[in-house]
Amino acid sequence: MPAFSFKRFWQRAGQHLGFLGHGSAHPDPTDVVTPEERHNSRILIWEAPFTNIAFGSVANFFALFAIQLGGSNAVVGWLTSGPAVVNMLWPLPSARIIQRLGNYPRSLALSAFFHRVPIIALAGIPFLPPAWRAWAIVVLTTLSALPATIWGASFQTASAEMFHPRHLARVVGERWAVMSIVGMATSLTLGKMLDLIPFPLNFQVLFAGLGILTLASVWFVLQLRMPPRQEEPVPAASSAENDLPPAPWWQRYRQFAMYEVGVFLAYFAMFAAVPLFRIYWVRDLGATGTWIGVLTAAYSAGGLLGYIFWGRWNRPEREQWGMLIAALGILAGYPLLTTAFQHLAPLVPVMFFAGFMGGGNELIIFNRTVELSPRRTRPTFVAVHQMVVNAAAFFAPLISTALANTFGTRWVLMGSGAFGIIAAVLLCWLGWTSRPSPRPAASVPSP
Repeated sequence: MPAFSFKRFWQRAGQHLGFLGHGSAHPDPTDVVTPEERHNSRILIWEAPFTNIAFGSVANFFALFAIQLGGSNAVVGWLTSGPAVVNMLWPLPSARIIQRLGNYPRSLALSAFFHRVPIIALAGIPFLPPAWRAWAIVVLTTLSALPATIWGASFQTASAEMFHPRHLARVVGERWAVMSIVGMATSLTLGKMLDLIPFPLNFQVLFAGLGILTLASVWFVLQLRMPPRQEEPVPAASSAENDLPPAPWWQRYRQFAMYEVGVFLAYFAMFAAVPLFRIYWVRDLGATGTWIGVLTAAYSAGGLLGYIFWGRWNRPEREQWGMLIAALGILAGYPLLTTAFQHLAPLVPVMFFAGFMGGGNELIIFNRTVELSPRRTRPTFVAVHQMVVNAAAFFAPLISTALANTFGTRWVLMGSGAFGIIAAVLLCWLGWTSRPSPRPAASVPSP
């Protein structure tokens, strides 16, 4: 009997799970990575830390800053709803800006620069009159959402252009895994720093210092190499089809529309819980900056493993079940497990679990949106997707924080978890409804 080999065991287990290759002598040609893909992948990985700090690590402390400045639950809710209400109207104009520029690296660079300006300006809030300070955070974070929307649409569209569909989930998963590593380190470091430096100097150092540091993103994205754009062939229509009126939008893009209904429900459940987590940690459980850093780092650690696993495991034939499992974990498991504990320490493994499931949910939704977006008009479809997400992000926190004032944070978190079960099932079902049937052929009179 051959001796046990841990390496051989891991390789076989990985092959069965689907995130390690089978070592075939005749690999699929679509699995071959081109030099341009390799270059762009390296650039995105090197740039990832700066995006994570700007969009994740710094943003994790907005609510704490507002609460310590005397902000109410409504202010905390508007930190999510404010950017969302702008982005309900902004994605389609931003898509036109991206298409007019015709240069994804340039749109990424410009949006990165203008996103950092409001973050740096947060350092000046303590100089404002006390009555204005908490709401000024809402104003600046809302303004930062405008370039953030352009960044998101540009990144998603550029990624679909730069990488083959079989490589996209893996590349994005690796990038997000790097972001999770950075998120762990910065969350722990920043949380401790906020407790060591006197208030409000601690937040001024945080926002000004990191805002300037993350301007490095501008240089990195300008190094991306975009392939020549090739228009999708448009099938020739028969003369009988030319006599038909254009099919309505609902029939032509029924799959995408049904998918977006599921996306709205899923993100409504998610954003209903987002402000409640911070309120529950700080007001109910007494979390300090250090504890918020630890909890955020645990989420990033779970996300690191999740992005690697789901990025390698995800394949078209597994995507639907993967979405169901991941969505149930983040939309239902996360809030329900959080309410099961009334101390901070047990929430560390809960945050790790949430990060793992959240990584899979984000990755599969990202991939599915690209799959359902026609290439020629992808920026517009991505913009519609962002509008749907931001509509949920606007309404859900306002409703959940208002309910929390009446029923208590813990009970509303439990309700959002119960709704998350329904939303996860509908997201999985509506995202894979039958594709629209082709336009009916014109009837031909009998001879």
